Amino acid sequence: MHAQFLTALAERDPITGLCDHPGVLDFQRLLYSTPSLESRLSHYTDREVELLAAALEAESVPPFAARLAAVHLVAVRHELGRENWRRLDAGQSADAAHPAAVADADLAFGMLADGLDRTLPAAPPAPA
Repeated sequence: MHAQFLTALAERDPITGLCDHPGVLDFQRLLYSTPSLESRLSHYTDREVELLAAALEAESVPPFAARLAAVHLVAVRHELGRENWRRLDAGQSADAAHPAAVADADLAFGMLADGLDRTLPAAPPAPA
């Protein structure tokens, strides 16, 4: 997920919070400043955790470990996106915010890696 997130940052994918297209910024501002929308976001977060946990279980991760890993990974991705959006909302461009976004992603996924890597099986190699 770390490598995928870094690729998405480089591509300025809106899901990373590092997209300074005016329409995307307006949508995120509306989402994060409207209590009813923000509370609805938790429903989608719960569903995202369920789906990721199911995918991990399909890779032979025990159910409880899969749920814990999914909660951690989803929370990290969401917090990284929100932090990136805060930078842009404060006036930084996506290009100017990119180095800090990469550093934050490296820190966040690095914090998870030590614990999760000991618990989860290694991913199979990607096809060439």
